[in-house]
Amino acid sequence: MAPDDADAARPTPTPLGVLDLIATADAFVRGRFDDEIGSWHGLNRMDLRFLLLLDEAPEQQLLRTRLAALVGVPPSVAAKRLGPMERMGLVERTSTEGGASQVELTLTDAGRTMTQDAGRTAREIAADLVESRYTLDEFDTLTELLARLDPSLQI
Repeated sequence: MAPDDADAARPTPTPLGVLDLIATADAFVRGRFDDEIGSWHGLNRMDLRFLLLLDEAPEQQLLRTRLAALVGVPPSVAAKRLGPMERMGLVERTSTEGGASQVELTLTDAGRTMTQDAGRTAREIAADLVESRYTLDEFDTLTELLARLDPSLQI
């Protein structure tokens, strides 16, 4: 079959088909991260994202509401995920005068160590998923296209 024939046989993507493909890719990536990060470090991808954001924050602390917003989840979801991390000694919670909405989280020494270790594992997974499959130009294009879905998305 000639190259033109192969292109002609490929169905034209639909908007719903593209969104389904993005959702399927997201499930694949989440599964791979959660399996490996969970096996090695007892965390999932969201947990690691919380730790990485705290690690990058000034004085390694953020309000829980801000942390939830940065990850793109409701504060109640953040509270459910951060509770076990607090019991593990990875984060420390401090209540402020603003009540429950003003809970401040600080990364502990154990949290910094976990962030470094789990971050290293995450970078290895990402390299396998991205660098082994895409050229730098393709990676840049993919990043640009996905960021258009939600302007608040950032790397």
